[in-house]
Amino acid sequence: MQQQVSEQPMSPVLRRYTSHLLRRAFHRANQISHVGLPGGLQPRDLALLSVLAEQEVLSQQELAGRLEINRTIMVKLIDKLTEAGYAQRTRNPADRRTHVLSITAAGRELLKSIDHSTADGENDFLEPLSVRERRELNKLLRALLPDISQEVGGEQLSSYFITLAYHRLRRQGNEAMAEHQLQARHAGALIALRELGPCSQQQLARTVGTTEATTVLVVDELESTGAVTRERNPADRRFNVVVLTPVGEELLAGALRVLDELQGEVVALLGERGDQRLRALLTKLLWPS
Repeated sequence: MQQQVSEQPMSPVLRRYTSHLLRRAFHRANQISHVGLPGGLQPRDLALLSVLAEQEVLSQQELAGRLEINRTIMVKLIDKLTEAGYAQRTRNPADRRTHVLSITAAGRELLKSIDHSTADGENDFLEPLSVRERRELNKLLRALLPDISQEVGGEQLSSYFITLAYHRLRRQGNEAMAEHQLQARHAGALIALRELGPCSQQQLARTVGTTEATTVLVVDELESTGAVTRERNPADRRFNVVVLTPVGEELLAGALRVLDELQGEVVALLGERGDQRLRALLTKLLWPS
């Protein structure tokens, strides 16, 4: 059973970053918007097919890297798509010991045919937005993806575009944060800890908008770098709180520089008003008034 992601309001700092709003929207979309897609497909499957549509062939490793998907999970996704006839594995002509992946004619037809009317879950996901706002959201998301495959039209699934935009910004964030020995997912936790002060992992998960299991993993990783410590809660010594360390403060400064640079790239594509509008629409999706 998929663990639910918290949708409580985030910190004021995190709300400034389009990449963070896209991450939360991505997780929410994957919770509900796959209902009604053919063969039990999810937005992530469509994103995978779109990448294959843009490239003639890719190795499984290359595809996993593009979408920042765990290799074990990627094997399962590819198995599902090949069994459905949307993708195929063939021998790599450059190295017959390995295989490459490509999209099939059926996969291309699927990308062309998917629209809002084919997915009940998509309508549930987009329920807070008017028809005009949904079109506006797609237009802005497409502007974030100028090189997206033209197999996909402007009226396609918003969750699909959110998935593509999220994975692209996360990949860029991970590449830039590697200099600081961080990943994009660490930044939200560091920001929240500076704002909250010492707090429980449950409170941290609610603030950042991740599952508790993911938060435990993130805290473990940050603790291994010395960025945080787990200490006894002075109010109830049966429980621990997560505390940001001076090392964490230094890493946070680097992470904020990366996030600001990434946000600048978003603004360069959308313009100041376009970015503000995209963040407003994503916020309305996540927290309907």
